[in-house]
Amino acid sequence: MIDYYYCYTKKKSDIGKKCCFTKSTSQIIGRIEPNEELKKKYMYKENIYYNDDNIRKFSEQYVNIESVKLENKFFYHNEGGWTKDIDISDKQNKIKYIKRLDKDVNLINSLKILMNETTKILHKNNSINIYEEYFKDDLQKEENFKIKSIIIIKDKIRKYKRFITSIKWSTDNTHKLAISYCVNDYQKILNSSPKNCLLYNLNQVNSPYQTLYSKTFIRCLRFNHKNPDLLLAGSYDGTVNIWDLRKKNTLCESSSINVSHKNIVQDIIWLQTKTNNHCLSISNDGLCLIWDVRNFSNHIESFYLNKDPREVCELVGTANLDADNLKLSDGGVVNTANLVSTYTERVSTQGLTSSTAPGVATSSATGTTTSPATGTTTSLTHPNQVRGNIPIANDLNNELPSGSCTNLCYSANCLEWNLEAGPSKILVGSDEGYILSLSKRQTKNLEMLQKYGASNEKHLSSITSIKRIPVNLKYFLSTDKWGFNIWSEDIKFPIISNYYDECVINKGYWIYDSSFFMLIRKDGYLDFWNLLYNFNEPIIKHKICNCSITEIDAHVNNKYISVGNEQGDIHILKLGDSFCKNSSEEKNALDELFERESKREKNLEYIRKQLNCIKKKKEYLNAQDVQIMDDDIRETDREYESVI
Repeated sequence: MIDYYYCYTKKKSDIGKKCCFTKSTSQIIGRIEPNEELKKKYMYKENIYYNDDNIRKFSEQYVNIESVKLENKFFYHNEGGWTKDIDISDKQNKIKYIKRLDKDVNLINSLKILMNETTKILHKNNSINIYEEYFKDDLQKEENFKIKSIIIIKDKIRKYKRFITSIKWSTDNTHKLAISYCVNDYQKILNSSPKNCLLYNLNQVNSPYQTLYSKTFIRCLRFNHKNPDLLLAGSYDGTVNIWDLRKKNTLCESSSINVSHKNIVQDIIWLQTKTNNHCLSISNDGLCLIWDVRNFSNHIESFYLNKDPREVCELVGTANLDADNLKLSDGGVVNTANLVSTYTERVSTQGLTSSTAPGVATSSATGTTTSPATGTTTSLTHPNQVRGNIPIANDLNNELPSGSCTNLCYSANCLEWNLEAGPSKILVGSDEGYILSLSKRQTKNLEMLQKYGASNEKHLSSITSIKRIPVNLKYFLSTDKWGFNIWSEDIKFPIISNYYDECVINKGYWIYDSSFFMLIRKDGYLDFWNLLYNFNEPIIKHKICNCSITEIDAHVNNKYISVGNEQGDIHILKLGDSFCKNSSEEKNALDELFERESKREKNLEYIRKQLNCIKKKKEYLNAQDVQIMDDDIRETDREYESVI
């Protein structure tokens, strides 16, 4: 091929000067014609991929290094200042020598000289206290409200959509985390879906530390507060299970389904006993059962969460029952007024209508029986006939419609027990919005002490969680789907209430030894509240995921928070120091806040009682006036009839 080029010459003196260009017409200086032979030789090649890296390549080899020699040396500390004549090991000689020195004149003169010097120093120290901090927190540190997501544990089984039902940290300082799952539509794939619980160690999260096998899905978990190797669980079929993590066989021991709950075990706790082997379980069937984990053949005590007779009467009187359910076998219709009066009389006089065996103690208040021979406490009749000491079809001569017995007991949903608040104090949250205070002492059965929340002051929906406030265990936090309440033990009404329509709240958790508490929401947000900063809105809203958060729990040191969602993922969060540590000033301020709100609520309760008394008095006077008017009308009628 011909090369086309143009030679341009220039003087050396002209190099470096400014170039001046002028417009000119286009000129063709060369032309290349197409070559058919070269076109036939052309071949199309595909892309060629080539990988390379610039990482240094190391080889593994073993090298013998010099060994470090270690040697232990000891020092002997001896008393000095003694003369050679005195044996230090003999105490009597030392005492005699000291007494001889005390009587010496030179010692007294030297002490006088030393006293003059020491008095000057003491006067200086008295004028300025060298041990007092005059400038506390001179440099104010910035508050560290940081929230960092450090680990995400994803559900490895993606064949079934599973959500987190319970998360519990180990009660010791180890970073062990127990997780339970459940399938969204578990009734359709009950036999084939996995029902195992997983135990993770945060030091190695790639695989579970231990797999805990179960026959059914687990609803709630709880570690033993004394022995962290015992893990308690409540299942969806109403049974109570336990794992001993020290055993190689991780199959759980389950209670018999015949003596267990008839509904899902919503929550379970360990009780404080001498052997630490007793636990308490609750369910939606209104029954509380106490178990001995060493023997699951039968529960040792049962207790029904009975409603008040007045509340039951209101429930029966205002219920909108269908006509078909009210009809009896003979075609008649139940008289609601007679039914209510019959039930009220039996509850107030007899307590229970079922017969008991001789030698068995009966409790009409609690609905339990205690056998002196075995020491166990069981229900009086079959659960299908009695729900919380309520006589049904057979006792009322088929007057009570079938299926209504479950409405005569509170449906338990969550539990709260704290050893520091008192080993016998138990709080139960119900689906009706009430909080029930139970007591379980060593020599007594379960008993209901108090019910928190009046008809207008209770929760708007079912209570999802209850947590005692660690700063002052006299107060506790409760949450429902639309807000939270803070209660005091000596007041039946909430001292602080907050409801907002931003999103549904699933649960709440108060951080230990802090003024912060957390609320998990259905839209995937984690809200941090501090009542010292703001009453109406959270101070921090942290986005966790795009789905609903179902469970939350905190580690013993409060720095790590575990959050589980409906997709089966676990998010481990690390909190800043400002969340975990609380100064004494903040604790005092929080106590003053609760005390002020408690006094305000007590004053409002006193005003309510006064207004109710005035209202009843007016109604009584009006009733008397009406009665007097009726008597006058009757007398006039009699006089008129006598005249006629």
